[in-house]
Amino acid sequence: MLRAVLVDPAEPHERAPSDAAVDAGAVVTSAPAGFVVLEANIDDMTPELLAHAADLLREDGALDVWMTGALMKKARPGVVLHVLAAATDRERLAQTVFAETSTFGLRVVPCGRVYAEERRESVRIGKLTVGVRLSYVGGRLTGVSPEYEDVRRVAAAVGRPARVVYEAAQSVARSRFSGS
Repeated sequence: MLRAVLVDPAEPHERAPSDAAVDAGAVVTSAPAGFVVLEANIDDMTPELLAHAADLLREDGALDVWMTGALMKKARPGVVLHVLAAATDRERLAQTVFAETSTFGLRVVPCGRVYAEERRESVRIGKLTVGVRLSYVGGRLTGVSPEYEDVRRVAAAVGRPARVVYEAAQSVARSRFSGS
């Protein structure tokens, strides 16, 4: 016999990052547990339909969608679908999951978020431009992510591997924005 009780989660309470974390520059922005992760185990859908569901969830406002491989009952390979969302979007996104996947149920896991400050800039590779996303923690540049479509476009235009263009964009951005 399986019994389930459905309840509304308690209201999240505001909690500021600790002073030690802020002083150390470890946290730039912290959000209270106003977020949820919706999770579903799926072992009977094609990869194409799973990709379609993920695309629709992103279009519907999911902050992130990802899948992890898992071994399901009867040793069937499957995936765990994860949907990160604002708690206020939970019901709408759950409806999308039910409509677009074969799942009969979802786990809803409350969560908070900690994230770095993000800036978007552009760098020149030769005469062409590549957009880059920069992450800063405690005022220091901690990450550089060139925009994929720009890297592809520039690589095709100059006849170089995308990896070379990606690394060049990272290098130029690190040199140019490290002191910002």
